[in-house]
Amino acid sequence: MNVSIKKWIIVLFAVQLIIKLILSTSPYSSFDEREYIEFKNKTSAIPERAFLLKFLSHLFPSLLIGRIFVAIFSSFVVFILPFIKDKVISKNSLLFTSLIVFNPLFLKLSSMYLTDAMFFTFVVIFVYLKSKKMETKAY
Repeated sequence: MNVSIKKWIIVLFAVQLIIKLILSTSPYSSFDEREYIEFKNKTSAIPERAFLLKFLSHLFPSLLIGRIFVAIFSSFVVFILPFIKDKVISKNSLLFTSLIVFNPLFLKLSSMYLTDAMFFTFVVIFVYLKSKKMETKAY
């Protein structure tokens, strides 16, 4: 990956992080966000989301701080997507990355205190690590 693409990746990171942080300061909250905040007070656990929700609700009891954490964490997907894209198709990795990170749904979910954007980031990391492992096996 050449130097100009690396510079554009940093620009994409900064721009989308600023957009997410602006969106995350909204005074409105969804039902799911309030449920995530109150999850630590509930006695019955939801098995499929229990660990991450319990961890987040104890770590970030404030809605705004939780939103900022999710926005920052999901922003790092910009650094991984071009490498996954290079494994599949060698051209237009910046376009591919831009289409994903500036997708309105991804921006909105990344600015809310929800786990969707975090799980997407974990999936992208997994795909990247899996492609690296398959690449080393090929040699």
